[in-house]
Amino acid sequence: MKILYVTTRQWNPGDEFILRGSRRILKECGVREDVSTIYNKSPQTTSLLESWNFWKKPYYTSLASSIDFAFNITHYDNSFKRTNDINFYDTVVFAGSPAWYGGRLKPLYKKLKEFKGKILFLGIGTTNKPLKLTEDEQTILRRATVFCRNENLVVNLGKMDIEANYLPCPALLSSPIERDTVDGINHVGLGFNTTNTHRYQRMSNEKFDLQTRLFETLNNRYDCRVVCHYVDELEHAAALYGAENVRSVFDAVDYPELYSQFDFVISSRVHGCGVSSSAGVPNAAITHDARGDTVNGFLSAQVKSETELLAVVDQSKADLAAWQTRIKTQKQTTLEQYAQALGPVLQG
Repeated sequence: MKILYVTTRQWNPGDEFILRGSRRILKECGVREDVSTIYNKSPQTTSLLESWNFWKKPYYTSLASSIDFAFNITHYDNSFKRTNDINFYDTVVFAGSPAWYGGRLKPLYKKLKEFKGKILFLGIGTTNKPLKLTEDEQTILRRATVFCRNENLVVNLGKMDIEANYLPCPALLSSPIERDTVDGINHVGLGFNTTNTHRYQRMSNEKFDLQTRLFETLNNRYDCRVVCHYVDELEHAAALYGAENVRSVFDAVDYPELYSQFDFVISSRVHGCGVSSSAGVPNAAITHDARGDTVNGFLSAQVKSETELLAVVDQSKADLAAWQTRIKTQKQTTLEQYAQALGPVLQG
């Protein structure tokens, strides 16, 4: 099968966790990827006003290429280009995230109007703004198979006569490894976020203050390491907690191994919780926007105070082990549910 995945690369590892889980689902359905490429909706590659960039081409052979330093007119990225034929592919898979519609995807939706293959939306999420879809977007969603990671999104799409179902985010299926039984909390991962970066990655000052208090609570009790997902977080985390205690990897594939070293994780990033659960690590989320209930599908705790956090980490060894078992069962059940729902669609 020839598959086009809609995702990002080297932007947010959470998107790549979702992509990895989505590929796991298709493999479970018996799909063999003869060809797999991506439509890269990373802001570095695809502008919010992408459809207005009339000069953009896959390459230039003239002196026009010399002005590319100032104007984004050449698509160098190894991903689907506006000149590529969408009907080369059998299936297009939107691999989750809240960024499944809007300006960055407008050129793709336009092509999908003439697409003859199957379209899947796996684990798409609620945004932090009111849901407004164009006619093209609604038309494509009505002919697609749609799974949402937020139950309220299922309801809101239903109001537009778009059929959708709820299942946990595919990020839950991203890790190929699961750590052994947690028999107590000794080593803790602190999933860090910062206020010192652009709006697409940062958290509010209010939530950052809460993150700081919760991290301090755990630092006073356990051997902790700070985990960063985005490069701008590194220096801020090092200044607060010491560079020797900061952990980060450039390749999203390596995060499961990193998170599996911990007995417990608390994270202000939704998919820090997702990959932790996928690796079999009990975890808690510091949710800070409308997308936070995604962690319900990961069986993550949600904490908004030191008291709530202590109630979570003070569980007995038996309770922690039982929580870990529930997470692993949730992972297997979710994979089976996706496979049962999508098998007939993909093989039909």
